Amino acid sequence: KKYNGSSKRNIKYFEDFIEEMRVEGGHIYINYLDGEPTGYISYSILKGVFITRELYYSEYSSFESMLKFIFNHNTQCNKVEMTLPVDSPLIRKLDNPKTDVFEIRPFMMARIINLEKFVDQLEIYAIADFWDKFENVVIEIVDDQLLKNNGKFEFYKEAEFLKIKKISDKVDAELCVSDCNIKSTIDCEISMSINEITSVLMSYVSLEEVCYESSLYSQKLIDFGEHFKNKKSNHILEYV
Repeated sequence: KKYNGSSKRNIKYFEDFIEEMRVEGGHIYINYLDGEPTGYISYSILKGVFITRELYYSEYSSFESMLKFIFNHNTQCNKVEMTLPVDSPLIRKLDNPKTDVFEIRPFMMARIINLEKFVDQLEIYAIADFWDKFENVVIEIVDDQLLKNNGKFEFYKEAEFLKIKKISDKVDAELCVSDCNIKSTIDCEISMSINEITSVLMSYVSLEEVCYESSLYSQKLIDFGEHFKNKKSNHILEYV
């Protein structure tokens, strides 16, 4: 629940997962606290390396217990490889993080096929304070692969949700301005690539960061970006 994106697993997934670990010669151990399962670890040992494929826990004490379980293999292994979410507390548990190697590996790539439908399915709640001051936000999207995503889009409030509709197919980046106080001449607030708007909608970057990288300043856009400020961490350990 604390992540912006994750994968939902069913019984069939775990049946396949257990069989896969068996074929690989790996192991799965469940950690119990007061008779209740509070975490599990799946791992294999290969050429002196303890390879942790998954380590999940609902109690922090379970996390610590499984770390001790890994350490107890120090006579068999001299190296540990672990796949963990970006916000794992492991780095705070290490005596000297400088001697360890951390790699961030993107496990999810996204491509928006239909921008209007995607925003509608997100069901983003409109921030009342913002829409008390503004009627709409117009953003130009540049998508050189899908014409339906290429053009100017209007974000507006409908009932309690944020909505979007395409208002122009024409892309004229030079018409876009960053000064949102110039009401009479605004054509769009900012021009963004489909990759940038995807990153904003999925909370990988903030709209404020996109503005900064575009050398634009707009308090209106910064405030509008609050609609997409979910937790940045995603936790999907398999390719999807």
